[in-house]
Amino acid sequence: MITTTTAKILELGLDKIGDWNPQLMRELQGRLRWRNLLMALIPTILLQTFIVLKYVVKLPVEGPANRYCMGPTPNGMPLCERLGTSAASGWQTNWPLFWADILKDLSLVVPWVVVLGGVYLLAADLSKEIRRGTLNFLRMSPQQGRQILLGKLLGVPILLYVALVAILPLHSFVALHTDFDFAKILAFYGVLVATMVCFYAAALWFALVAEALQGFQPWLATGLVAVILMAGMQGDAQGSVLNWARLFNPLNSLRFLADNTPSKDNLGIMLDGILTDTHGLRHFAWWYAPIGADFRSYALLAISNALGFGLIYWLLLERRFQSPATSIISKRHSYGLSLWAAVWFVGFDLQQDCADYCFDPNYIPGTPNAIWLFASFSPSFIILGLLLIALLLPTPQALIDWARYRRQGERQSDRPHAQLTRLLQDLLWQDNSPPMLAFGLNGVIVLAVLALGVGVQGTVSLTQLWVIWGLYELLLLNGLLVVQRLAIANFTHWRWMAIGALLAGGLGVPMALGLLGIQTGTSGGSLFLFTLMAPQAVEVANFGAMAIAFAVQLSLTTLLTTTFSRRLGQLGQSEWKALSEQRPRPRLASLDR
Repeated sequence: MITTTTAKILELGLDKIGDWNPQLMRELQGRLRWRNLLMALIPTILLQTFIVLKYVVKLPVEGPANRYCMGPTPNGMPLCERLGTSAASGWQTNWPLFWADILKDLSLVVPWVVVLGGVYLLAADLSKEIRRGTLNFLRMSPQQGRQILLGKLLGVPILLYVALVAILPLHSFVALHTDFDFAKILAFYGVLVATMVCFYAAALWFALVAEALQGFQPWLATGLVAVILMAGMQGDAQGSVLNWARLFNPLNSLRFLADNTPSKDNLGIMLDGILTDTHGLRHFAWWYAPIGADFRSYALLAISNALGFGLIYWLLLERRFQSPATSIISKRHSYGLSLWAAVWFVGFDLQQDCADYCFDPNYIPGTPNAIWLFASFSPSFIILGLLLIALLLPTPQALIDWARYRRQGERQSDRPHAQLTRLLQDLLWQDNSPPMLAFGLNGVIVLAVLALGVGVQGTVSLTQLWVIWGLYELLLLNGLLVVQRLAIANFTHWRWMAIGALLAGGLGVPMALGLLGIQTGTSGGSLFLFTLMAPQAVEVANFGAMAIAFAVQLSLTTLLTTTFSRRLGQLGQSEWKALSEQRPRPRLASLDR
């Protein structure tokens, strides 16, 4: 009777889910089988049992010293003292430390398993759909793309969700029996859920974008996420964009646990690893705001960061799912992405590089210059620029179609300024148009945020900073023009050729100069102004060398733009027009005949 009632309740629940999201219903029906559930629950229970027994066997049994005893510590290990006078009485045990050790191991396992496992499962599932050709059937289904993707996001990692729910009771029980503030445990779960949303949406998007990898997407996506998680656990990186990686690792939110606890001194000595601030997280700052001073500010920033990027990935995912032939990101969204990324980049550069001296009243911070700020920002700016080149570039056929049909709405009576206005609007907002102007506007957005950051920092001289930004912007713009020219050249492997050209220009030229013995500050060192090592070259270059570098870059930009526009205009001519121009015109017969 009970079994029949339970089955009916489950069936009714699945029917409700199917009415709300049919894709989620299909995912649950395919995965929620008894064998799969046992394969998810049994390892989870065994893991929890192993962690508990690992520390149970370390409890004091004979003495005289033990990690969990509460006596004096003459030799670094607490001495054991009995609860009573008889030999049969137990030992005085530091139970908060015992439960904290179990909490540490459980907390260390959860993010790696849930985040990496979910990323792999989602990328592998969508990659399998692409290889089998069933993804196009999903696109043609009457469901909205948002429903299908949400069903994937909730249904594919369902066994991981079951395993996480199975860990929650023990994790909560252990947390309640420590001296830790339970609100900090809840903050950990909040950061964990937000991080899962971010990386899961990114995994689905990456699987769609990297279709050419033919099943290698899940391994590459999982590896990239693992690198981000490990980078977020590394040591202090004051005044660096590398601090951004800390927000993507939920384990960092546990570093606040040992603060303000009744047994703080004991825990501070005995605990190590993720439950103590061993990596200077209390110095963590963003736009000079002391984010690491309190767990609430840190959790709020980490959650908003992860959810913000999750929203960006979700918008990109919906666009790619509905329109796989268009550019990966729309120009309208690219402006928001550049603003969002620049705010985070510059914010993490604005930190005092003082480590433990920050709290010393006699410490006098130095005055950083613009080059010091840009030394960390420039690699991030280059990475953002290369990403925008890949994300904004339309397909070759889309560029040709735009060049062919963009004048359909024009009339011969339109004035030149109206035609120019329409062209500028297309270049700024039309996704199928060439992205040079949109790329330049993204650079201006980054420059505006950078100028704000330098103003907040209080740096007086901005000349070198603007020169570096301008050289980088022209260098990346020229790279975009080269990639566009290769795209419409009708080469079979133009993408690989574009990657090779970018690598040759970005890494090959500096390596060649180094092999020739040319260094910045020496004869010929001004050549580094045309490479990614422009910040080092600007520090020692004179005004004439920088002016020549700008002139050469602008000339190259003009040349590439002219040749690209001419070739795109030729390809945009209709086939009938090309044939009619080649056909000889018939001569009119004389009226006398």
